[in-house]
Amino acid sequence: MQSPQRISDGSLFLPQPTRDGSILSACLDLIFPPVCVLCGYDHDGDDAQVCPACVSRLDPPERPRCRRCAHPLPTPLSPCRPCLEGSPPFQESVCLGNYSGTLRQAIHVFKYGGVKRVGERLSLSLARRVLRRLGPVDQVVPVPSPPYRDRQRGFSQTLVIAHVLAPLLGHGEPLEAARCISAGGPSAGKTRAERLSWFDGRFVLCSKVPLTGRTILLVDDVMTSGATLASLARQLLDDGGAKRVVCAVLARTVEGSG
Repeated sequence: MQSPQRISDGSLFLPQPTRDGSILSACLDLIFPPVCVLCGYDHDGDDAQVCPACVSRLDPPERPRCRRCAHPLPTPLSPCRPCLEGSPPFQESVCLGNYSGTLRQAIHVFKYGGVKRVGERLSLSLARRVLRRLGPVDQVVPVPSPPYRDRQRGFSQTLVIAHVLAPLLGHGEPLEAARCISAGGPSAGKTRAERLSWFDGRFVLCSKVPLTGRTILLVDDVMTSGATLASLARQLLDDGGAKRVVCAVLARTVEGSG
């Protein structure tokens, strides 16, 4: 895939896959029309993997959220009560929407089905939100997964997201500033405070990475309690000398959503 570019009017353009235009290709499209990986219907859109209807649902309308952790709120208010009671080390967060419905399905197809094109489209929509909502950042840092999970999937989903965001935010490549040294275990059933302490020590910063005095954009696929992002943000600030940490995620988990 080509790198995404910012075009002259400031909007974002993600190059589309090209077809060779051969007679064979045309015949195959006629006999076996492209099927959308999300809804399963045949379509004749420009993207062979996602139909136009599903593409339109990959960028949900914005709704009121806590400016700090992106949790949905009934009315514009910042920060939410949990952030007031236990302020996370990152200053702001943006997301595409709640981890439910079409967005959840799209993330599963990307993350577990290996359809990177869906992740790249989601990342493009996320980049628009970052440009609208967050100020300038100096580095784009993906949250690392345990190495065995990357090997199982064949790729790092957060690195795919970061590779789309970085050039659109003025940086050629994302900065892999940390490694995950502990896979941990299931965090279900733990309280917010237990999750926050449970993730401490999971990451180690890479040596000789330029973090001092910089604003870092942390990138992840889904934020649940925020414990993973908080743990790495704390290390970037305390051990790496970063000035400020903000977060961008594809989706925000909300209790009771499905």
